[in-house]
Amino acid sequence: MTLATATATRTELVPSWVVMPDAPLQPGLGVDDRDEDAIKAQIWPIAFEQWIAGGWRSHGHTISTQTRRAYQRSVDEFHGFIGDRFPMWRVMGSQVISWQNSMRASDLSEQTINLRLAGLSSLYEFLCHKFSFPDPRNPRTEMFLCGRNPVKSATRTKINPYENEKAGGLTEDEMMAMLRACDRASVAGLRDFALISTIFATGQRSAAIATMTWGAIEVKGQVVFYRWESKAKQGVDELPEAAYKAICVYLQAAKRLDTMGKDDIIFVPLSDVGTRLAERKAAKNGRTLPPRDGPSCLTGARVNQIVKHIARRAGLDETRIHTHTLRHTAALFLKHKGADLIQIQQMLHHSNVNTTMIYLKGIDRERHPLWKTVGDFFDMV
Repeated sequence: MTLATATATRTELVPSWVVMPDAPLQPGLGVDDRDEDAIKAQIWPIAFEQWIAGGWRSHGHTISTQTRRAYQRSVDEFHGFIGDRFPMWRVMGSQVISWQNSMRASDLSEQTINLRLAGLSSLYEFLCHKFSFPDPRNPRTEMFLCGRNPVKSATRTKINPYENEKAGGLTEDEMMAMLRACDRASVAGLRDFALISTIFATGQRSAAIATMTWGAIEVKGQVVFYRWESKAKQGVDELPEAAYKAICVYLQAAKRLDTMGKDDIIFVPLSDVGTRLAERKAAKNGRTLPPRDGPSCLTGARVNQIVKHIARRAGLDETRIHTHTLRHTAALFLKHKGADLIQIQQMLHHSNVNTTMIYLKGIDRERHPLWKTVGDFFDMV
């Protein structure tokens, strides 16, 4: 059974994890059938569905959409590498190492390779230790799809992305140049200005902003709030007024402001190229995209392209700037305004304060001595 066939029957995400699901085995797989592969071939789609849903995780939340896409891509690419003739539950460590070497030969970065291996490893940890089911040859016993995680045979390169001299945030002048480089005489430029402004002003992960709907924004008196969801976390934060105004100006220019519904995505592609490419890729992988009532959101890759494009227009080194750079810049901005470590941690929604400390590691570099408030800052743009 191919991975495409296994995922073709994808259903809604399960709300919770069941240790021994009632697997609908086909007739013929009874006490007299000793073909273990035939049993596992029928269980595999159910196991994959449970894994990608993520309800088995200890904190009880399903995995985020972005993580699920990354996991799906890792498994899809590995399955494409080994081919259909070899079932996923019989994969050996040597095949994973061959895949790792193949990715290196394709000039993928070690960080990207590690992320792909992590996604595949998550699947096998689930199949080896989390997902058990009744053995139809002896219903009083249970069995697992795999006996060991083959990804453990591959040695991953240890990488600290924050040690790279290109990592970190921007200076005040650089951030100002980025915003001024947006062409606010066009709808696309207004969208890009609003997008970059909102990521920077909130310190939020770009995926949470890119997928934000109009209904997530709520005005209460003089304060604007927005609901966010990122990495299986969710909450409500204040949306800085400058970002809210930029969003409204963009939507007004796009002739969407007066017709926005609560489920409408705010930041959308301005052509159907992205939609057609997504549909073509889905068809190639044997999947069908769900029907959409309106425009889809910007993908993570597209947001990164926008950020790099604006960086080039601003005369900055685009190789050291990406979407997460804006999040680092927000952290440094708060630090220079006098916010303490806990306040910055809360704004960035870091589970561990050590992660926040890494973001602020470059704080002693020579920078502008006094940062303005968010409102004053945007008044200068």
